[in-house]
Amino acid sequence: MKQTTNIVKLSTDNCEGYLSSIAQLEQLCFGRRAWTQSQLRQEIANTFAIVFAYNLGTELAGYISARSVADELQISNIAVFPQYRKHGIAWALLDMMKESARTLGNTVIELEVAVDNVAAINLYTKYGFVAAGTRRNFYPDDGRGGNRDAITMLYKLV
Repeated sequence: MKQTTNIVKLSTDNCEGYLSSIAQLEQLCFGRRAWTQSQLRQEIANTFAIVFAYNLGTELAGYISARSVADELQISNIAVFPQYRKHGIAWALLDMMKESARTLGNTVIELEVAVDNVAAINLYTKYGFVAAGTRRNFYPDDGRGGNRDAITMLYKLV
């Protein structure tokens, strides 16, 4: 039996039931850089922020957050629980964010990804993002052996 999937745009009105699961996912994926429930709540309340949660049945499978400023949509975080990876969830979240960017009139989507996150780099490249530069020591030491560089990637909407 196939589980019901749905993607929910989070707001201050509907986010409380998601915060604990998203914070857990953040901790799992980003370690010391993880956003707390309080930070997540503040991000969702930010008028420039767009946050989507991907649900499988009654469980959170992943989420994405971004900010729209001027003509650019900046993806801050995208994360999927390990047991749900390689099932198209990140792709679906990127699709939702791309639709939002178009609706808002953004012309480009930008993100940073750690140079050693090969799986994410491959996903973004396959999706159509292109490398635009490197940010030295972008990610502070999160317990994995020092600061890490990030690749800036762009997806042009026009």
